[in-house]
Amino acid sequence: MGLRLDGAYSPRRLLSLPVTGADMGLAIGAQPRRHAAFWGASRLFLGSTENGLSVYSVRAGAEAEAVLDRVRLGGGLHLFIVGVSRAVRDETIMSWGPMLLATARVDVIQSEGFSLFARAAIDAGYELSAGSVFWGPTFGGGVDFDLAGTRPASK
Repeated sequence: MGLRLDGAYSPRRLLSLPVTGADMGLAIGAQPRRHAAFWGASRLFLGSTENGLSVYSVRAGAEAEAVLDRVRLGGGLHLFIVGVSRAVRDETIMSWGPMLLATARVDVIQSEGFSLFARAAIDAGYELSAGSVFWGPTFGGGVDFDLAGTRPASK
C-alpha cells in the first residue's frame, strides 16, 4: 500500500483562454507486482486566467503505472469538474466531463519507506456542456510513502 502526494506548476487552456495555476494530487494505491502499480487518485487545480478570473478543477479517478526501477510511466481516466468565476456577476460557471492523462515520474531519492520524485504529466478533459477541451501539462514533484515498508531501496 502506498500514499502519494504531489504538487506542480500547470499552464492550461480552457477554450482559447490561457490559464495558469497550481495542480495538487493525493493518491492511495498498491504495487501488487514488481513492474505494476495502481492508484485511486484525486487532483485539485487552482488558477486564474490572464484577466484574473479564478479557475478551479477537481478530478478523481484511477491510474496505472509501469514501474521500471526509478522510472514510472502511467496513464489514467478521471472525471472532472471545472469552474470559472464570472467577471460581471458573483457566480461561477461550472461544467464536468471525462479526462485522460499520461504521466512520467523519476524517483530522485528512494528509501524503504518513501520516495521523493519529479513528475511530468499531460491531461485533457472534454467539458460536456460547452463541448470544449480543458487541457495542459504539469511539472512538479512529490513524495510517495510506502505504508507497508516493503519497497527495496535502490542503490
